[in-house]
Amino acid sequence: MHGREAKVVVIGGGIIGLSVAHCLISKFGISGVVLVEKNGLMNLTSAVSTGGYRNYFPADEKMTQFVTRSIKRLEALAQESSNGFLFYFYFYFYFSLISFYYH
Repeated sequence: MHGREAKVVVIGGGIIGLSVAHCLISKFGISGVVLVEKNGLMNLTSAVSTGGYRNYFPADEKMTQFVTRSIKRLEALAQESSNGFLFYFYFYFYFSLISFYYH
């Protein structure tokens, strides 16, 4: 984008920053999205953590709906990225990890 102005600047190249930038471009068709990360993409917390998600909250229907919506979005991102962040399902538990730290 040399010599042009960014319409949106996303700060941080972890899983959240990459997801936000991806959605702005692919879902909302926004051009001029710039992602800024000083340490390299998926290099800090996102690179060494394992995230776990479950959508079983018997006493809280709103939480179940919220997490189910989030899981559906993660499933879509996994499909769009050829499962680049290794999103898996086991029993009622979903999890993800970054492969290059576990080879």
